[in-house]
Amino acid sequence: MKYIKLLLLVLIPGILAFSSCSKKSAPQPTVTASMSFKLNGTSKNAATVFATYYSTVDALQVIGQVTDSEGIELQIDSIKVGTFNATAQGIIMGYSPDAAFQDIFFATSGSVTISTYNNTTVAGTFSFTGVNSLNVAATISAGTFSAQIIKD
Repeated sequence: MKYIKLLLLVLIPGILAFSSCSKKSAPQPTVTASMSFKLNGTSKNAATVFATYYSTVDALQVIGQVTDSEGIELQIDSIKVGTFNATAQGIIMGYSPDAAFQDIFFATSGSVTISTYNNTTVAGTFSFTGVNSLNVAATISAGTFSAQIIKD
């Protein structure tokens, strides 16, 4: 009986040690990539959204592709949570209705707000008025985006 108690005393801690839960790192949260906005009041949704962080220039570029030739781009240098004026240095916002360069509407006023930014995800809102090279204006409003960040 003494040997059984001694055996149990040695085996039980050993069994518990090997069967206890191992600490696993929590899974990284995932974000469903999305981008939507209104162009002159008409709703648009991007079919594909990419967010790329360029470490060599400390800039984040978010691109939403609505169709094969239609898309919107936001670029923010020195990225952090906050609101950025569309015409500030290091901020580029533009909408392209087609593949012709003259038709790109670059922001002349507006803002982009980064509400979430970390190593893996970015999310925020945007709105701007843009003018193309033919001096035609377009209004981008009610813009929202979220995406996983790809690092260069």
